[in-house]
Amino acid sequence: RAVQLLKEHEDVREQQRRQYQHILVDEYQDVNIASRILLKLLAGNGSGLWVVGDVRQAIYRFIGASPANILLLTTEDFPDARTIKLN
Repeated sequence: RAVQLLKEHEDVREQQRRQYQHILVDEYQDVNIASRILLKLLAGNGSGLWVVGDVRQAIYRFIGASPANILLLTTEDFPDARTIKLN
């Protein structure tokens, strides 16, 4: 319902974007499709977004999570995102 609310009500979406100018998501490899869409709606262009994820640690496929979401983050959702690989 949160996704539906933000999609259908621009005023609510903009108010939430102003309230949460910086967003940190840890364990992004375990984000499902609904959470991915919610993040896109909240983060806008992604300028205040920080995401941490490791495809080797994906364990929540049973709830719809996919390590492929990490690839979609920089190719579809936020194409201007900068990637920093930690070794």
